[in-house]
Amino acid sequence: MVLLVDEREVGGSAAAAILDDEDDRDLAERARTVVQAVLNGTQDVVIEELKEGWPPARTGADLLSWYGDETTPVVRLNAIPLSELIE
Repeated sequence: MVLLVDEREVGGSAAAAILDDEDDRDLAERARTVVQAVLNGTQDVVIEELKEGWPPARTGADLLSWYGDETTPVVRLNAIPLSELIE
């Protein structure tokens, strides 16, 4: 995964390689680790670029995540209410 801002690479993750790891975890456990690593890394890069907390504290808002085209994603994660992330 590579994160771009105005076509400039600002971060990324090789977390997807975890899926190929041969360890005692099943594929679902490794996939959860990958998703968590990518989302955490994305948040870190966005915070660094914006120079402020992210996601912003807004009531009633959801964090939407997908892979691929926004209108026809290959993978779409369930929406996460921001109220669950901000404590």
